[in-house]
Amino acid sequence: MNKKELTEAVRWAVRKDLPFEIENAELDYQILGMKKPGAVEKIEVAALVTPQPVVDKSLQLFRNINATPAKLTAAPVAIWSVISRLKTAARTCILVIEIGATRSHMVFINKGRADFHREIPTAGNEMIEAITSTFFYGSGHQNISSEKAIHILSEYGILTAAECASIESEIPLRDIQINLRPVIDRLLKEVRRSIDYYRSKYKIGQIDRIYLSGGGALVKNLHTFLSDELESEVRVLNPFAVAGIQKWERFPQLQQLAPQFTVALGLAIDNFAGLNLLPAELKGAYRLRKTKKIINWMGSFSMLVLLLFSSYVTIQKSQFSDNIHLLQQQYQELQPVRQRYLQLSKRIDGIKKQISAYSLGGRVKSTAATHLKAISHLITPGIALSSVVIEPEMMVTEGKEAKEVESGHEKIMLSGLAHADQAREGLNLADFLLKLEKAGYFKDIKMMNRSMRDDGTIEFVIECIY
Repeated sequence: MNKKELTEAVRWAVRKDLPFEIENAELDYQILGMKKPGAVEKIEVAALVTPQPVVDKSLQLFRNINATPAKLTAAPVAIWSVISRLKTAARTCILVIEIGATRSHMVFINKGRADFHREIPTAGNEMIEAITSTFFYGSGHQNISSEKAIHILSEYGILTAAECASIESEIPLRDIQINLRPVIDRLLKEVRRSIDYYRSKYKIGQIDRIYLSGGGALVKNLHTFLSDELESEVRVLNPFAVAGIQKWERFPQLQQLAPQFTVALGLAIDNFAGLNLLPAELKGAYRLRKTKKIINWMGSFSMLVLLLFSSYVTIQKSQFSDNIHLLQQQYQELQPVRQRYLQLSKRIDGIKKQISAYSLGGRVKSTAATHLKAISHLITPGIALSSVVIEPEMMVTEGKEAKEVESGHEKIMLSGLAHADQAREGLNLADFLLKLEKAGYFKDIKMMNRSMRDDGTIEFVIECIY
């Protein structure tokens, strides 16, 4: 189908899954590939849909500063961009729990595809409010500020009753844990419900990895608490390491606060050309502004290219002369190797002619397999057979009408090579002859031909009678 038909098809396909009317929403999609679950090939599409008021509210900030954004997308898409850089993402099922300030996102990514997303209101601000709303400490009975609450969450986090009792502090840690626990339990309940729903709807056996991200991931012991409750390892996500960003370790603050930058990094790397919720007129304005910049830069760039080109030609001419000289030297050095190659090629052709001269014809009997098996057990190290010719032994009859007849025996011609060995020069062939004689399988063993090559290898032909 064409683009217009596909757009209408996507709108109809997502309509049944939306909690709001599609007519009052902004939609964009991206084709991920083709899929053939049955006899019909289908288009695999990722769709992003948001109510129009949400888009208008987001764009108001840019209108206030007289700026045109390049793209408007969603937090789940940014998280998906980060996870898609993970080498194992294409073959695993991954859940990212992004705990922000006012919202938490759960993004399920299976084999590189974002299958399902759920947003819940339980997030970091509720944890802070649980600490700041009712507690007093110290002689002045001052309220715990938001800044102090954030410090408590990162310094102490989730504690057991025994841990609260063992820590000496003027802060009422036990009371803090009592008020903080309902927020953590709500978060855990929503995560469990989402996992159960996802596994049921998408027929997933298990989730291979669970990552904790966002500012909430900096709450101490939260990932170990979730690991124990979910009975599955929960890791704190470092988006820079997962996305393969280089040299991020140089910034100590990034090492401490890395999970907070997951969405920001996902927006920066943006692995998806589509999934842009900007209205069509803004998309065009951005392209026009980008085109003008490209034209302006092209003028300056062309001048720079002309200046560099003259220098480049001069350098290349010098390098070309040097390369020609180097190739001539290499050619002279390779001449002996070429001559040796030609000699070996001629020898190979001669061997092929010798092999073709031996014709087994129709006289090979079923004993050939037995002979070959016997010979294979007698071959010694350093010996390589190039041919085995088996033919009937002929004898001349006595009398006036002398003629050649078969003697009832078989003549076996063994041709091969004995490789040179500094410690056993010539002994490899002798060992082979001794083994042939001791085996008792052949008789009348004779060396018909023996010659030595320039490299010390011995060519031989041995005749045996069976």
